[in-house]
Amino acid sequence: MHIHNSIALHSIVSATMVICGVILTNSIEQIGMSNNPIGRALGMLLFVIGWVYIAYVFSINKNNKLLLFVLPSLGVVVSVMMMKKYMEQGVEIPSSLPMLFVVSWIVFGYATGNHLLGYKKYIGIIASCMVISSMMKLLPYKREMNMVDGLPMFVMTWVIFILLNSNR
Repeated sequence: MHIHNSIALHSIVSATMVICGVILTNSIEQIGMSNNPIGRALGMLLFVIGWVYIAYVFSINKNNKLLLFVLPSLGVVVSVMMMKKYMEQGVEIPSSLPMLFVVSWIVFGYATGNHLLGYKKYIGIIASCMVISSMMKLLPYKREMNMVDGLPMFVMTWVIFILLNSNR
């Protein structure tokens, strides 16, 4: 494995922005401060800017940038923001939003490891499945049980994505 230092640094910064945005937003919701305008705005800002940065950094020196990185990043951001909006309104979430979330993550995971050889190119898809399980199964359970834990599985998955993207 050969880690490209510059790409690793940018991958770490962009992923950290997304992680902090998700943890901040979910934590303030779980401790009952979801009306805190500063916390919500900061969490969403980190999340959105982090994904824009990720779309750029993860597409460096790769083909099909729009299809494999920009669209999945946009898909994750739009689906998350819309699902949050529906949850806040107490309205049932249309099934198209979780499907967009899942497909976006799978494409992103595939694209992240696609430049590698052999079985390594599929590790990104496994990492995507970890994110999907973390966000679609574990997070709702943790909300129901009032658990605030920093989302360790989500963070571990980003470490995998950073390593895959930095391996050049």
